[in-house]
Amino acid sequence: RLRAQKEEQELNTELSKIKARRDQLLKEARQEARSLVRETRREMENLLRSLQETSSPDERSKLVNMARAELEERLV
Repeated sequence: RLRAQKEEQELNTELSKIKARRDQLLKEARQEARSLVRETRREMENLLRSLQETSSPDERSKLVNMARAELEERLV
């Protein structure tokens, strides 16, 4: 009986540690996601500004393709 109680207490302690670690990982993941979204928005705004300033359709296509490649590279 005492052994079972001790095991239960140890398991509860371990569970608490695991939950705390999970919460920390989720917090870090959310922060990283927010940062990625913020940076991507900034880059997209810069790309749009560049596209508006660029007159040639060929230059626009080149800028879009470069931005797409950079984004894909970062997300992989």
